[in-house]
Amino acid sequence: MSERLFGAKVRRREDPRLVTGQGRYVGDVALPGMLHVAVARSPHAHARIARIDAGRARGSAGVVHVLLPPDVAAYERLPLLVPHSSLVNPACPELLPREIVSYPGQAVACVIAESAEQAEDARARS
Repeated sequence: MSERLFGAKVRRREDPRLVTGQGRYVGDVALPGMLHVAVARSPHAHARIARIDAGRARGSAGVVHVLLPPDVAAYERLPLLVPHSSLVNPACPELLPREIVSYPGQAVACVIAESAEQAEDARARS
């Protein structure tokens, strides 16, 4: 076989614009009326959620909404798109857990604000 599969150079079309500072990233996108989200995550590997106090976050400058588990309870679980018919569709966890956090870093609330900085600041206050 004359083709080298391993160790072959792969020319990437995006490299020139990225290394010359002309790349466009998600953080560079700004649209009129665009809102930003900061996700509050659990620091615990397994824990019962006693309560989530969103009062301070809601009162922060620029905050439009604080999304809590009851807000998404009607959606229960998101469908996962499995790329092949022979693969089993895994169970998707709750969007925001109502009672039990299963792993560290699991989302427990979302702060939606007018800027990324305002969303992150309000998330840190909650």
